[in-house]
Amino acid sequence: MLTDAVVLSLKPKERVYRHSLGEGLYLLVRPDGKKYWRLKYRFNGRDTTYAIGVFPRVTLIEAMKARALVKEALRQGIDPNREKRAEKEARRQPTSQSVLRLAISSEDELTITMASGVLALNAYQTKALRGFLAATPETQQGEQQ
Repeated sequence: MLTDAVVLSLKPKERVYRHSLGEGLYLLVRPDGKKYWRLKYRFNGRDTTYAIGVFPRVTLIEAMKARALVKEALRQGIDPNREKRAEKEARRQPTSQSVLRLAISSEDELTITMASGVLALNAYQTKALRGFLAATPETQQGEQQ
């Protein structure tokens, strides 16, 4: 039976090699000793590889659980790699919690409201910020265009 101890004992060779665990799951062992969990599967008639993670951060049990989840997604007609990319893209998209609001009062006080809290600048600090922004090369480039 394969265990984490057996996976640890796999030694690097001159070339990259695979240690198969069955049902498409394998451990890719690189010459530098790094070990990567991968899952080979077919979707829409094409062979594809799903990256699970790096050993030992991802254990054998976790890799086997990931394999089961991927197989279930395939049974439902979902491409796991496409799903992973969509989730990654969704994390990059700003949410309503990450909205930034700026307000400046008649006394030149600036209030910046973020999900993490509120930052209030008095008139002196607002003037200093304006001076800093005016002197920043990116700001000057934007004005030239």
